[in-house]
Amino acid sequence: MNHCTVRETLTVKHEINESRKSEAALLLVEQVAFQGGLSGRSLALGQQYSSLGSQPILCGSIPGLVPKQLRFCRNYIEIMPSVAEGVKLGIQECQHQFRGRRWNCTTIKDNLAIFGPVLDKATRESAFVHAIASAGVAFAVTRSCAEGTSTMCGCDSHHKGPPGEGWKWGGCSEDAEFGVLVSREFADARENRPDARSAMNRHNNEAGRTVNTFRHIL
Repeated sequence: MNHCTVRETLTVKHEINESRKSEAALLLVEQVAFQGGLSGRSLALGQQYSSLGSQPILCGSIPGLVPKQLRFCRNYIEIMPSVAEGVKLGIQECQHQFRGRRWNCTTIKDNLAIFGPVLDKATRESAFVHAIASAGVAFAVTRSCAEGTSTMCGCDSHHKGPPGEGWKWGGCSEDAEFGVLVSREFADARENRPDARSAMNRHNNEAGRTVNTFRHIL
């Protein structure tokens, strides 16, 4: 599957999902408990698979994936190492930002819910975890595309920034849009219910991706 087909497929899926959002759910966002689309179990993907090297990813052995995430993994297996690396980067950034605090984003070894029960509560910390994990996935996929690591995606052929004297464009800018599409399809896979909890989860995931996109524009 070429990168244009992959992009078109993910874009169409996103547009369909957006059309199914519940307006009533958005009015109840602040009244429900938080339970993220990138659950503690899904986040275990970052620890388990981000340093694979040449070892292939076995989608069926990844803990915590819902059926839609499992299908995504099997259909787009080539970019799954980047997805895993993005989750790992998100966890590392969380630990950096919360260093020195009472809760410092510590992970629990040998536990599929790597943060324990923390992500089950409606807190600023849990919202940040899911936002930064979604941003990490978008960033890692974008970087992989720009470096040519994955052949399923292309690069942005439009130069970012003014050219200097004697400058000749001969490469790729990072295509943040494709990274966002992948992050949205994977991280939001759980959030297909027309209720307030899913709306809240999508909001936090999208907040992280928005920050990542803004970073690439600068």
